[in-house]
Amino acid sequence: MKKTILFLLVFITILFLYGCNKDTTTIKETSEEDLYIVENPESYDELVYNVKEIKAMIGPDSLNHEWLNEMGIYGGDLGMPVKVDDRILYLFGDSFSGENRTGLWFSNFGALSKDFNFDDGITFDSAISKNDTMVSPLVQGKHHDNNAEDKTKEVTKIPTGAIQIGDYVYMFYMSVRYWGGSTGWLVTFNQCVKSNKNDLVNWVDVEGLRWNDEEAYNFGQIYPYADPNSDYIYLYAIPGGRTGSCVLARTTRENFENREKIEYLVDKDTYVKGDSGLEMLKNNPYYIANGRIGEPCVSYNKYLNKYMMIFSSTRNNKSAVYMLLSDSPDKEFTGDHILFDNSKYTYYGGFTIDSMQKFDGKVIYLVSSRWSTYRTYNTLVVFK
Repeated sequence: MKKTILFLLVFITILFLYGCNKDTTTIKETSEEDLYIVENPESYDELVYNVKEIKAMIGPDSLNHEWLNEMGIYGGDLGMPVKVDDRILYLFGDSFSGENRTGLWFSNFGALSKDFNFDDGITFDSAISKNDTMVSPLVQGKHHDNNAEDKTKEVTKIPTGAIQIGDYVYMFYMSVRYWGGSTGWLVTFNQCVKSNKNDLVNWVDVEGLRWNDEEAYNFGQIYPYADPNSDYIYLYAIPGGRTGSCVLARTTRENFENREKIEYLVDKDTYVKGDSGLEMLKNNPYYIANGRIGEPCVSYNKYLNKYMMIFSSTRNNKSAVYMLLSDSPDKEFTGDHILFDNSKYTYYGGFTIDSMQKFDGKVIYLVSSRWSTYRTYNTLVVFK
């Protein structure tokens, strides 16, 4: 009898412990992801469960305003993220020391951050500066007046994308000579510059990596992307503005600075190397993504098992932040998935990198800008 009672007690104890462990394990595995399940999700597309604006990254309602304001930055746009070792370098466009785009004018500036918790706003650790008191433009524009015809004139220099290769960060910028409104501007050339990853104050031209509008009008804005699934670095390119389609070139890390080694996609699965390929793309462009595309950004999403091209534009008479998808970085991007409806959000840009994802890409974070406030915001997208 005693043995029977003892056996039952042991059995009940085992069941109890198993139940506790099972419940605890379930909670541990699902609780973090459950934080992104909300009562009234906001969505504009069949792939999207919820979108949300989290917080401004610069300006009075940001976490960085007090000290950035002392360094000369009140407002700015873009904020393209670039992974540099264990930090993210955010590349901003035209930025100003005063409200409503007044005061000191910086063609661009960079901020560094080790903050990878994007859910409560992004905190910067520092801004690129030569003297630690005032931000330093990475490449300052000439700040001439608008001039559509004179290509010696330059209004500003705006980053269009960047990438780290070894000890160097390579940044592409567009030289804008004429702002023609929200959908169109004229780019005289796109230039690649580089800086040591431990410097980031001093930038030098990469000889040969300049695309003039006479030879390559459709390489006015270049966004580089290192494919994690191959050895290639892809260069996605559009003309100035947000109304052109996207062409593609590719190279490797080893040959990145060698213009002659660049291959241009001139037809489906067909690359032509060097300036011959560039000329073919000018005379008879083959598009990797068709339609009105502005400031494209490309990354890989394991959850969707697709490459994402995210950008802002007006397509099919609707202004939005769009996402196109592809099975390969050099196959056509399609889909017209709407992430943020600009009848509410009025965003331009939509930048992200592979490091700005959770749950293998079910949750991604974007950096977008708003003209009315002239600030940059980090935002959240949760896929179904």
